[in-house]
Amino acid sequence: MKTVTIARTYIKEGDKVQGYNLMQEIFRLLHGEKKVCGVTVFRGVAGFGSKGEVHADDLLHSMSTYLRSSGSTTTPKSSCRASGR
Repeated sequence: MKTVTIARTYIKEGDKVQGYNLMQEIFRLLHGEKKVCGVTVFRGVAGFGSKGEVHADDLLHSMSTYLRSSGSTTTPKSSCRASGR
């Protein structure tokens, strides 16, 4: 049996940390410092929050609304070792 670690974060497009793009900073941390083998980002195309207000990804909304993104990484420890990480 393989051990897999899954990390999931939820951010909004355009989120910044100390003036830098938050998603890029997360990538830098995971790849550069934590040596994670791979990451996938999922972009929400539609959804609603606690107030029931629908947020949808279309041309009009995408110009004025930041939709949430979810990033996931699954790293089987053995595959990282096999790839030299």
